[in-house]
Amino acid sequence: MKLVALWLSVLIVAAITAGSCSISHRSGDYSCQSSADCSDGRICSDGLCILTSAIDAGGKGDGGQVVGDAGVCPSPCTSCDPGGKGCKIDCSLNGGCNFPVVCPTGWTCEVDCTTNGSCRSGITCSDKACKVECSGVNTCRNVTCGTGPCNLDCAGRDSCNTVHCATSCACDVTCGADTACDDLNCTQLQCETFTGPADDGCSSMNPGCNTCKSVN
Repeated sequence: MKLVALWLSVLIVAAITAGSCSISHRSGDYSCQSSADCSDGRICSDGLCILTSAIDAGGKGDGGQVVGDAGVCPSPCTSCDPGGKGCKIDCSLNGGCNFPVVCPTGWTCEVDCTTNGSCRSGITCSDKACKVECSGVNTCRNVTCGTGPCNLDCAGRDSCNTVHCATSCACDVTCGADTACDDLNCTQLQCETFTGPADDGCSSMNPGCNTCKSVN
């Protein structure tokens, strides 16, 4: 009986060992080279298709774009490229930016004010390039450009009320027919465009209105 019990113990241990060795710790169904190899809304991260909800503070998708700040992207960036110091502020994701938006110093910024009534508490750009899209109705109040190039697309009705870009090395403000574009200060007087109410704005194309190349 002791011999039979011993053999049974050996067989049980062997079966457990074989079963543990057969466990797949990383399914080949979720291996990937890029997000195009993934399905079900997953993205490719470190060679594995994962759900976007699984991305943590340091999680990255293709191209090194980091989603969310959580100590990686500076506030108020909704996504960023830490290596290239590029900051995107999507105001449809954070309550319409009903707070003063300040681009982090040393970062280029892209501010999307696409929802109606967004970006009305002020936008302050940094010393780097700044691009602001004001396509929502009644958006973009009190915009102050930094010393870098500044580009505002004021496509939304009643958008761009009070814009100051006097310190910008190159400022371009495009105003549509129904935009406000009130209290608009370009880099210099010759940089203003007065070809008609629908075309009032600023242009870096006029002589002496683009000094970015000489200062960089």
